[in-house]
Amino acid sequence: MALTYKTKIGIGKEATWGTKTSNWNTLPVNPPTFTPTYDNILDQGLRGVGARDFSVQRGAGQTEATLEGVFYPEELGYLLYGILGSATVTGGTPWTHTFKLGELTPSFSIEDQVNPGSPGQTPEQIAYDYLGMTMSSLVLRFNAGEGAVGWTAAFTGKGYGTAAPASLPAVGEGTPSAPLTGWQGSVDFGGVTDYCRLVDCEWTFAREVVMVHTLHNTQEPYYGYSGPLEVTMRATVEFHTDADLALYRTGEEFSMKVWLQRGAAATQKSLAIESSKIFFENAPEIDRGAINVRLNMAMRARYDATPGSATPVTVTLINSKSSYAT
Repeated sequence: MALTYKTKIGIGKEATWGTKTSNWNTLPVNPPTFTPTYDNILDQGLRGVGARDFSVQRGAGQTEATLEGVFYPEELGYLLYGILGSATVTGGTPWTHTFKLGELTPSFSIEDQVNPGSPGQTPEQIAYDYLGMTMSSLVLRFNAGEGAVGWTAAFTGKGYGTAAPASLPAVGEGTPSAPLTGWQGSVDFGGVTDYCRLVDCEWTFAREVVMVHTLHNTQEPYYGYSGPLEVTMRATVEFHTDADLALYRTGEEFSMKVWLQRGAAATQKSLAIESSKIFFENAPEIDRGAINVRLNMAMRARYDATPGSATPVTVTLINSKSSYAT
């Protein structure tokens, strides 16, 4: 029978945009949202009849999807690669993955195994496949006093098709390793390495995604493109010094690095997000809504053309996975 807990979501990097992968990985997710949309082509021509619509035909379509969950160190590297576009790996046990700005972002096949069926009956052996899924945004959020690191990813791609369910790898509770948590973080803000006032932070990586329909006798888009990368962030900090506000008054650019880490040596699991060219998007807000006074900050990261950098942001993920190439 159809039960929510039986849902499995598979994701795999495509070798060619829009062509189904055979290399699947399982993403632990909250209930996902897939929205296939097809245009209705209406005949509303005047006929001397008091009706509005006289015929309808199915037009072109595409799919928008939203996935979210908590940040498992191994599985979520695919999403960092998908939005940033460049992934390199060094070392071994653990492996160090470095994600930077890339000109060509990968696309993904996503399989939704809903297991439809009526009560008491064996579920249908059918899955919904979404191809050419190109990432339009990835949000990473963490709070020092609340729970695990969270993420939300948005995709745009082709419409859906049905297929026999793929054999997705099993992901048990807390395996291959537990999610990263907010309190495990450290921060370097404006060159201050002992900056211990950060309460929460949210990084948003975004690209405009366009699906292009061409004359090839199908309702599905034939090409998918992603635009330039935009990186913004929001942070809440304890208001202990005017130095934080002074950065805005003087219009200074500054660096910011946030990293979350558990374990060491072969057991290390960590996520680090770093930008050397950050500026305030608008004036920080002084928040007096609680006993303690805080600053709410909205910032942006710009491209750093320094040799060896050439990116607005660098994300480093250390874990037990050897590659995100497939």
